[in-house]
Amino acid sequence: MTDDALLPAPWTRNFMTFFALQRRAVTAFAPQFKRLLSSTRVVRAGSFTLVVPATSSKESVLGQLKSRDASSDDTDNAAVVLASPDLSSWLEDEAFMSSLLQRLPLSRSTQGNPGVSVLSAVVDGLAVSRTGLSVLHGCSDTLLPRLWRSSNKEGAAVSRRGGRNSIYGTADVEAAITVELPLMHTADDSTTATPSSCLRVTVPLANTLFQNGRRSTLLASRWSWTRTPDDGGSFTLQHMLVEEREHEVVVPLAGPASSTSQTVIPLFAATEPRTIAAGLGNIVRQIVLGKGKPSPASHELESAIPALLATRRQAWPGADFDAETGRGPLGVWGLVVPPDAQELYASLQETLMPIADHSVEAEQHAAAMAGPSLAALLAAGCRLHRILSGGGGWGQKQGLLSLDPQMAHPASVSANMSTDNNNDDDDDDAAMASFMRSLRGETEAQSGDNLATPGALLQFLVAPLTAVESNDSNAVIDSRGSTPSIAFGAHPGYEDAKQDGQPAAVAFISGHFGAVSNQGVFLAGSPSKEGAGPKPNTKLDPLAKIGILSVGDMGVGIARLLIASGFSVATNCTGRSQMTVDRARAAHVDLLSSDEELVRQSDVILSVVPPRDAIGTAERIARALKGVNRPADRPLYYADMNAVSPSTARRISALLPAAVRPIDGCILGGPPRAGGDGEPWYVPRMPTSGPYGFDDVFPSLAATLHSRHVGPDMGAASGLKMCYASMTKGYAAIAVQAFTTAQQLHILPDLQWALAAAGTRQRTEAALTGMPPKAYRWAGEMEEISATFADDGGFAPTLFQGAAEVFRTVADDTVLGQEKVGARQRGQTAEDVTVAM
Repeated sequence: MTDDALLPAPWTRNFMTFFALQRRAVTAFAPQFKRLLSSTRVVRAGSFTLVVPATSSKESVLGQLKSRDASSDDTDNAAVVLASPDLSSWLEDEAFMSSLLQRLPLSRSTQGNPGVSVLSAVVDGLAVSRTGLSVLHGCSDTLLPRLWRSSNKEGAAVSRRGGRNSIYGTADVEAAITVELPLMHTADDSTTATPSSCLRVTVPLANTLFQNGRRSTLLASRWSWTRTPDDGGSFTLQHMLVEEREHEVVVPLAGPASSTSQTVIPLFAATEPRTIAAGLGNIVRQIVLGKGKPSPASHELESAIPALLATRRQAWPGADFDAETGRGPLGVWGLVVPPDAQELYASLQETLMPIADHSVEAEQHAAAMAGPSLAALLAAGCRLHRILSGGGGWGQKQGLLSLDPQMAHPASVSANMSTDNNNDDDDDDAAMASFMRSLRGETEAQSGDNLATPGALLQFLVAPLTAVESNDSNAVIDSRGSTPSIAFGAHPGYEDAKQDGQPAAVAFISGHFGAVSNQGVFLAGSPSKEGAGPKPNTKLDPLAKIGILSVGDMGVGIARLLIASGFSVATNCTGRSQMTVDRARAAHVDLLSSDEELVRQSDVILSVVPPRDAIGTAERIARALKGVNRPADRPLYYADMNAVSPSTARRISALLPAAVRPIDGCILGGPPRAGGDGEPWYVPRMPTSGPYGFDDVFPSLAATLHSRHVGPDMGAASGLKMCYASMTKGYAAIAVQAFTTAQQLHILPDLQWALAAAGTRQRTEAALTGMPPKAYRWAGEMEEISATFADDGGFAPTLFQGAAEVFRTVADDTVLGQEKVGARQRGQTAEDVTVAM
């Protein structure tokens, strides 16, 4: 970001992809602004932000806004109010909202009873603070041009409950707002890039299920002025109606023709641009390197990323490389430049070259140089995609690269964008649609939405290092003289409870409006009025830091997958065996010294342990949270991925404190593993259920883990696992008994002959030989299946209690119980299993 685009240091450290949209320059406040808060102010600008500490009352917030008399100059009759999740109830407090609106310079006209239109939304955070309110006001025809177009007949009341997003309605629908800005600001006005007529920034809203029962909160309301006869003819504002919405458009800068927008993207080049030689949909298979010979797409990253990290460590010897400063496992983005934008790219390429110096200053300078060029390229139709996964990660194996295919938020795609007759079709099914077209014989040139088109350029980008800022008084910016600004961006999650950058009292920031989403933001544009030029679409999203307990065979596989996809992964191996510690280190998992440190640093904790340890692991996290000061507005997601019954899953959820958002999950399949010879990763299915899913944390996490949210009921995903495992692992228990009995009867070869004739011998023997090192875990899993089928299915528990006893016998009473994955000695053939039994 530029020098005149400063945000408070504690807040900006975790901005992985922050961009600002403004008239001239982004201005905000620095942490040390208490001296600016000594007086109340009349609101005269079109926007302002109130930073609200946790202990603040509504009265203290309203006290920052001086009540004002009506003015004949006031023409505004609409407002947009954004609130952080902790203030969500304030948006539905009619007395508070009425008092807030009466402090804005709104027209008091009652002629024709135009009233005041208000759009209220709950966002993950503000652009300048974790918590507070951000307000924008203007004329309804320009500020909220579509608010009442498809509304119910004027005056018809709409219930607050049972609607689109009530807990009894379609609670899984995620709402969003789209902010329309003027022409995208290019790096050089002399470039030949055709700008879009407007830039649309779609911001997913916060999950407010625990605050008010809605998946998201987006409310359209109408208010009416009435004159009070007994106190000199003053006005009061009365609430008329409210409607719940899925998507709305805000146009904040419709006035001055000189207003422009700028996209600030803190990324710099990690490699030189390469031509895509082969790809389909969102999968890049080959790129052209060196002498023009196609190579596997991940080949260059396999050397570039480790080299970059090694250079960083040399520049920062002994530094603690973590996600907070950008020093550690980092996200990688791919800039895709279509053929018709390559002439523009060539003119800007000098600002997009890899660097050799990886000090903080050098990387920040490189990002500052690259930012305007990236903005110009986006305006010209180029796209930024997060690299979701690679065929062999960044290790020795080569393979494919998967680009994030989601380019538009579902709510904005389905909405009727009246200023653009061509709806955006780059949604979650883009890759599948591309694949289906290829089966029908259509070319990607005909379809126009292939993400990995041969002939396009692909360049890999990463985020720069961020220095740990000090609270330097030189960073103070007096917002009273600032240019009005609008800022929206993506934030990977809130920091732990460091309050140094938060004011002790309510803070007033004049001329500022904005918010951040921890799920990413979406950029889109429309062709120019002349009909020429491309329509840019891209998505900017952050990554989470993932904690895993523990790093056994399954846990380390998930960790490797996440790290290869750019996530930072940590665990606590205190008290574990040296084998476990070595396994974690080999996978490049961060080793932390305590559970307290794990819950302090993590955004999500995955519990991947044997069923017998599932409750104990949840209790560990609950105890650790007692010693960690995490603010209420920074929730910790805890995903129990273990093979447990629905009743156990609900018990685990009840054990967790209110600061934790529980996710019921399961794993259907074996551990993730990198593919070889150009093949993609094998990733098991990881369904979730309950009020939250992985897509509520970051969409890229859900995509990486092949997750699907199966329903809102806690325990549904665990029930799916139990039903699935009963037919897979339960079959192994039957096979153990059948083969062992056949051996005792001296008819094992005959049983194998019969199974081969039926086509089931290979499957049965694979179940037998794969079982020994897992028998100790499967015993507990069978007990959980038994409880599930008894509690939820109404069956007698004896069938799977018997299966549990079979696996317990294998684990406790035979030599097979000593087997370890990756170090097998016995039971590698069906015959040896029966002999050992």
